[in-house]
Amino acid sequence: MKISTLIPSITLGAILALSVTPNLAFAASDDHETKAVADGLTISDQDDAPSKGYIVPDTNIIEMIAASEQHSKLTYALGKTGISSDLALEGPFTVFAPVDSAFDALSAEKAAKLMTGKDNMLLASVLKTHVVAGKWDHFTLKTEIKSAEKGQYELTALNGETLIAQLVEDDVVITDALGNMASITASDLKQNNGIVHVVDTVLKPQSDL
Repeated sequence: MKISTLIPSITLGAILALSVTPNLAFAASDDHETKAVADGLTISDQDDAPSKGYIVPDTNIIEMIAASEQHSKLTYALGKTGISSDLALEGPFTVFAPVDSAFDALSAEKAAKLMTGKDNMLLASVLKTHVVAGKWDHFTLKTEIKSAEKGQYELTALNGETLIAQLVEDDVVITDALGNMASITASDLKQNNGIVHVVDTVLKPQSDL
């Protein structure tokens, strides 16, 4: 006879934020699965409910991105254009932060043009395409998408570009004016001046045509 042992799920009555190492922390709540935050990334199985009692770290968006091992190229680009100074201000801002592999996926010609200083104005516009004013957490994005006509919610980037947020197999995807689609791979990295969502693709402005 096979005996199954059931281990009940344990939840905490209040949010806990435990600093395990400088780069690793855990948080749990009544409404959410346990989250692990490591090297600037969040892993979560449930992002469909708003955070309650979330403890905001004493770091800003730029400090978080600079500390992430997966965002060295974004950090370089932000510093080269001076946008890092803007994103260190009070905000709030929401940043869709492409990982290094997203920059690696650019054509050699495009990467050279953006990352070698040949066209800093274009690079600045590309980076601003990833920034939206206000705090747009994962739950709010999903809520607005579900209530929007055709399931497509419009966001306005700092450079005036229109971004479309939509759900693809229940994942939030951000699409730029050129049709480039960036999936959110890690969400709700909340900083003291806004929120960072990690994305897998570099978004581009219309001027990149």
